[in-house]
Amino acid sequence: MFRSFARTALGTALTAAACFDPNPSTDGASDSSTGPGEPNDGGGDGDGDGDGDGDGDGDGDGDGDGDGDGDGDGDGDGDGDGDGDGDGDGDGDGDGDGDGDGDGDGDGDGDSDGDDDDDATSSEATTETDSDSSSTTGSDPACEDGTVDAGEFCAPAAPELHAAGGGAIRLVLTELDPHLDIVTVNTTGTISIFSGDGVGGYSPASPKTVPADAHSIDAGDMDQDGDTDLIVYGPGRYSVLSNQGDGTLGNAATFDVTSIWGGSRIRLGQADGNSRLDVFYTEGYNTYCIRGSGGGEWEAGASQSEQLTGGDGWFELTEFEYDGDGFLDYVVASRWGGEIVTAQGNGDCTFDEFGSTVVCNACELTGVHAADLNADNEPDVVVSSDTSLWVLITRSDGAFEAPVELVWDGADHVQSGDLDQDGDLDLAAASTTTGSIGVFFNAGDGSFGDPIPLATEVASLVDVALADINGDGALDVATTYTDSEDTGRVALFVMRP
Repeated sequence: MFRSFARTALGTALTAAACFDPNPSTDGASDSSTGPGEPNDGGGDGDGDGDGDGDGDGDGDGDGDGDGDGDGDGDGDGDGDGDGDGDGDGDGDGDGDGDGDGDGDGDGDGDSDGDDDDDATSSEATTETDSDSSSTTGSDPACEDGTVDAGEFCAPAAPELHAAGGGAIRLVLTELDPHLDIVTVNTTGTISIFSGDGVGGYSPASPKTVPADAHSIDAGDMDQDGDTDLIVYGPGRYSVLSNQGDGTLGNAATFDVTSIWGGSRIRLGQADGNSRLDVFYTEGYNTYCIRGSGGGEWEAGASQSEQLTGGDGWFELTEFEYDGDGFLDYVVASRWGGEIVTAQGNGDCTFDEFGSTVVCNACELTGVHAADLNADNEPDVVVSSDTSLWVLITRSDGAFEAPVELVWDGADHVQSGDLDQDGDLDLAAASTTTGSIGVFFNAGDGSFGDPIPLATEVASLVDVALADINGDGALDVATTYTDSEDTGRVALFVMRP
């Protein structure tokens, strides 16, 4: 069945027990406003920078969409918005035609076409709610009616599953060819590429060999030829797979880099604001920047520049463009130190630390993401830990308000996007202990209610990504995990507007 969650006017009762009001309106007015930025950009600024990382736009936030900018939005501008607007609507019949199916055609078959053969129905039931819809027809919005309505979120009860080879870890949604594709990096020394058809269909996984210990991935136009390339990272080295212009990838070209401890995350970004993509990575106790050559074939810059040093397990970084000077800034999380550090870019692949904030005590940080959560054109930060998410709203002076805890056990990777299409950025976080994606709806001011879980068949998830994979206007949710038979899986929660 489908679960439908809708924003309703204050005092209006939900029409089905499975419905949830993510953010009640106080005036009952319809909401047709647009958000501060595009979904999945990590930013609210359209690129994730304010946005942050998850977008892979090649700007350092790392969402990877295949547009060539690596932002995951598919627009090729590196802004990382990941625009698949992702509103998602809810289901709501109550048409009064007397046939009992709520489709309004009077034939009782539930398909709304009036021919009694029920051929237009889904094999899964839907639930219905009222909504602050911007429609002027006066009719209630419904799941699977083909329209996307503000304030509604219509998710399937179970995801579509795709086999990814052994031990899928991280993923990017990116356009290697004209359509949105899925790429995972696996524990078996491979990446798996699922080619999309533009309407939600995907080919079986096509493997490509990478270094055996690779565990982080990003996407962007690294050789500036107009298509999207991939970069994967493991301890002491990174590999670049260049797009051949038709969506196929060449063999991995591997470069050695400094690594003292393991290696955690790699991001593409523009340190000096030009079109050339540079490489940023963490390796446990330090962060590094490598300037890209741009043009022709990708070659590593002449040297790597050591930046923040002495961290207690630096493992995750994301773009954090707070000063508007056109140079990439970033925020990095300390796994065991329980703090985040913000660094201001100088435009030459060097950075100056300008602040540190303790997020939580006696906790293990697992991820960091930046997005404009309260629509003030300042990037805010969401940090995940082993027990919770922590929301840090940015003040005008660049400092943060006190962290606000959102309980979500085993939180790992987190992304943002307008999942209920009400004009603000919501959160989706994978859990390593519950096997669910927690969806947190934004009240519009950067505060969030209790999570709505999207459950899978396993107890531990790794990554999460958001994009409109089938072009219907609703933002879909993807996650990775390894099943009981050691097979990597991509699970897709495809919305049904």
